Amino acid sequence: MAGHAAIPVAGRSGDAGTADFANGRLEWRRLLAEAGTVDPTDSLEVRWIAPGPLTPAMRRWFSRFPVGTEARDDIYLLQPAVRGLAVKLRRGSTLDLKAFLGSPGPIELPNGGCGTLELWRKWSFSGDNYALGADGGDRTLEWAAVHKKRIGAWFPLPSDDATEPGDRDAVQTGCAVELTEINLSGACYVSVGFEARGAPELLRPALEHAIGLVFALAPPVRSGFSFSLDNCQSYAQWLDQQRPCQAALA
Repeated sequence: MAGHAAIPVAGRSGDAGTADFANGRLEWRRLLAEAGTVDPTDSLEVRWIAPGPLTPAMRRWFSRFPVGTEARDDIYLLQPAVRGLAVKLRRGSTLDLKAFLGSPGPIELPNGGCGTLELWRKWSFSGDNYALGADGGDRTLEWAAVHKKRIGAWFPLPSDDATEPGDRDAVQTGCAVELTEINLSGACYVSVGFEARGAPELLRPALEHAIGLVFALAPPVRSGFSFSLDNCQSYAQWLDQQRPCQAALA
């Protein structure tokens, strides 16, 4: 393959680091080199995370759309940290690298609320080489296991929202929306996330279309969940904030 985008690593904390997976040590340099052989996926995202539990009212508010459900464990690499790069093992065996590309700015929600949009680029690798050993890998690394119960829906971008009528890219462009119950070391949290994927120039229209549909009905006031800049954050940002709490429990 040719023309693959390189991972835009903004900088590193500490040395290059290594990750000790089931079939041997995986160096950052090798991992970044392998990313050059994989087609990345760009996304425009916004996410809110707040202390739980998930209320029945919040579940009913979201479930008025056709949804699918999923339960899974994701393992996030916290240390060594690479600024601007999020690393996780999805379902314990698929390695996802996500590079932060910047923010196009804030987004206002119908019925109040706001968030900050983020552009991400993701590379995914599957295989036994990316599965953690039973001991969790190198003890010098710091991982966080996050259990998720997700309710998700997909909102395709209508063709009349494309840049040109009948745009073929619009057919594959849309926004995934999820309501997720999170368990981190016994503590409950709730997340609402929007992730637009497809043609780069159509990501924002796709995300705004999904937000318009979801927030056409105001969220339940007594759900305990707020859509504000204070709790608008990616999983990586949220987990970084939880690290002092987890250290205190250790």
